[in-house]
Amino acid sequence: MIEKDIRQGDREKNLLNALLKLNRVKLDEGGPVKPLTLADYLKVGIQNSSLSEDERKEMQALLDKMLGVKKK
Repeated sequence: MIEKDIRQGDREKNLLNALLKLNRVKLDEGGPVKPLTLADYLKVGIQNSSLSEDERKEMQALLDKMLGVKKK
C-alpha cells in the first residue's frame, strides 16, 4: 500500500511499479503468464483511489506513453 507520508513522486513510482507487476509476461523468453488474482486488481485499485485528480492525469499520461497510446 502507499504510505501517506512519502513524497508525491514516490507514490506515482510505486503505483507504476504495481501496474507493471500486473503484466507478468517474460517477453524476451516467451515464458508462462501468471494469472492475475482479485488481490492484484484490488491492490492497484486501492492505490489509484488514493491519488488526487492531478496525480491520476499524470499516471494516465505515463501509462499512455509506456503503452504507446496516441492522443486523438
